[in-house]
This record gives sequence, C-alpha cells and structure tokens, in this order.
Amino acid sequence: RHLDVPGYKCQGRSDIVVRIEVSPSGIVLSAELVSGAQPGSCFALAAIRSALASEFLPLLDAPRRQIGTLNYAFVAQ
Repeated sequence: RHLDVPGYKCQGRSDIVVRIEVSPSGIVLSAELVSGAQPGSCFALAAIRSALASEFLPLLDAPRRQIGTLNYAFVAQ
C-alpha cells in the first residue's frame, strides 16, 4: 500500500538493511537494524522510522506475523 521514502539530513552515504514484522492487516509491528550502520546513528534511525511508517496490503489468511527485510540506499546529498 505505502512504502515510505525516508527523509534524512545525514551526511555521507549508507546501505541499510532493516528487519520488519508485519501483521496480517499490513501494519509494520516492529523494525530493527540488521546491517549497514551503527545502532542509533542518523542513517539507522531514518531507516527504522521509514520502515515503521510503511504499510503493506492486508492478507487476512496470512500467518499471524510475517518477517521480511527492507533495504535502504542512502545517497550523499
């Protein structure tokens, strides 16, 4: 439904991987940094914030929670 595009003011560039859990209704329940930056860094926080703001199509016959990853490529501004 909606894959959020992160807004950020970080300096430099980074490729971030975030692990997400999604409910059958398409809501992102949790997001955690997998790789690409230090926890708590500007890029990590922007990626997690964006992942939590994303929404997926509902699939009511899906398992209780689905696990996946989102990849973010932050380019130098």
